[in-house]
Amino acid sequence: APAMEMAEFLAEHSVSTVPNPRGLDTLDRVLLQVLEAPFSVAGATRFARFLIDAGAPVARSHRQLMNMIADAHPAAHRRLVDAVPELSPPG
Repeated sequence: APAMEMAEFLAEHSVSTVPNPRGLDTLDRVLLQVLEAPFSVAGATRFARFLIDAGAPVARSHRQLMNMIADAHPAAHRRLVDAVPELSPPG
């Protein structure tokens, strides 16, 4: 909840959601959290939906993490894709 409040605050103050090419972006970190702790998927889906609605692009790193989540935690992957279809596999 505190991370979501901070993200909302930053968005309200026009802080960009476009990632820095030199490291993990916020969406990478959200997806890594699901990979490491699949029970966090409910909060992660809300956060991912917020980030994408605020303009965060879905990049190759996000798709790679989604593939890893699909392999390790199929149910969490389905919940993410249902809530954030932009994260579904292309094609």
